Amino acid sequence: MLSISKVFTCNRFEINISRIFTKFRSFLFHSIKNAALDHIKKSKRATNRHSLFMDWQEKDEANYLANIIRAEVIMSIHEAIATLPTEKGKIIKMTYLEGKTNKETADELGLSIQTIKNQKLRGLALLKSKLPDEIFSLLFVYYWFR
Repeated sequence: MLSISKVFTCNRFEINISRIFTKFRSFLFHSIKNAALDHIKKSKRATNRHSLFMDWQEKDEANYLANIIRAEVIMSIHEAIATLPTEKGKIIKMTYLEGKTNKETADELGLSIQTIKNQKLRGLALLKSKLPDEIFSLLFVYYWFR
């Protein structure tokens, strides 16, 4: 049998210790390398999240301002339409705000399609004189492309 004292004095023990240290050193190296790579990945993800958030915030802020401008333009358009004579205002509301066609408006009001077209043109001419040019242009863009 081998005694413990012989194991400590044996060359094999020194070989085993050097193997253990080599494996431990390799383990430490890989652990530190993986921890560093994990840190880099986390940093990249945090940077990406931050940039996405900033992009989203800028877009949201732009949309917020665009919505405020849109609401103010629509409000001024509605106020200007309310000042039109009754017949013209009703026709403008039905064709532009409610999205009805000239024929539907003519049928509902009991007028001819040509009368609807004429009243609409006169109403738009009155609106153009009441609204600033920028808002009047936005009227067509907003209701034409929605």
